[in-house]
Amino acid sequence: MFLFPASSSVEPDRAFRAVGFFIVTSKKKAFAPERQGHIDGMCAIYAVLNACKLLFEHSEAQDLRLFRELCRKNPQLFPRIVYAGTEVGGVARLLAAAKDWVWREHGRELRFTRPARSKRFDDPEAFFTFLRDVVATKKTGEKTAAIIGIDHPWDHWTAVRSIGPRRVAFFDSWRFPARTAFDYFTLDRKSEDAKHKALLAYRQTFVLRALPGEGFRRSREKSAS
Repeated sequence: MFLFPASSSVEPDRAFRAVGFFIVTSKKKAFAPERQGHIDGMCAIYAVLNACKLLFEHSEAQDLRLFRELCRKNPQLFPRIVYAGTEVGGVARLLAAAKDWVWREHGRELRFTRPARSKRFDDPEAFFTFLRDVVATKKTGEKTAAIIGIDHPWDHWTAVRSIGPRRVAFFDSWRFPARTAFDYFTLDRKSEDAKHKALLAYRQTFVLRALPGEGFRRSREKSAS
């Protein structure tokens, strides 16, 4: 709980006067993505961090521990990643560090693939339909998430929260629209309307899978016996 002097200009929603103080009961922090700074290029780190947050519903303390691990295990990415970001190879290195940390923290195996690496799609709707099907295809106890790259004009990595029939929801670290229609994007940088749309670097898409932990497997085996 937090105490504010009664003379303070703060007017909390849930408070009462007691001995000259407002006594404010703290509210649970809303589940939200961690945010990067305004001008840094660290969206790749935050995309990995936020994708793992979606998979495991991490607390802020867990976010901090994972953030530290991602940085500590990838000194070769610094300092350039801070001001210039990183490409697909850097994201793969960050995910490898996250994989080790997830095993120690949760006792679960984290796998990541690039299912669209050799694919071609006619339009963004075809790509997002493909991605939605890949993320939805999972075995009992598995959890999935996705990270996509957005080229011009954003030059940005972000985590995907969900994909609907016409829109995709992002769990984003900066200012990318939280819910965005498929037709906001393009796959062709040479198309007539490319300069008015966000270019999807769809072949760089990562899909993350958290396999069931040992405790889950033991409970399944026990129930089947």
